[in-house]
Amino acid sequence: MKDFFRRKENRIFLAVIAALIAFISWQETQIADLQERMMHVEASRYDDQLTNLYWHASTVDEKMEEYDKDIYHLQKKSADQEWRLMQVEWDVYGK
Repeated sequence: MKDFFRRKENRIFLAVIAALIAFISWQETQIADLQERMMHVEASRYDDQLTNLYWHASTVDEKMEEYDKDIYHLQKKSADQEWRLMQVEWDVYGK
């Protein structure tokens, strides 16, 4: 085994293997870093989407309150008109 390490070609071969292992390790850390950054980008997009949804929901909620008021006023007007129609019918046909 000592003879294997004494030969210059074998030492170069082992140095190349060690360099490749170091390069692979460096690439793995780069890939892990990229994955982590992509997760942060996706999380920030998700947060932006949630913010937009909350904003749309609050806008729709405000519109619904306005629509509810309009519906209430329309129902009130309709009831008033119905009451006046009944009064006219009573006047025309008698009680």
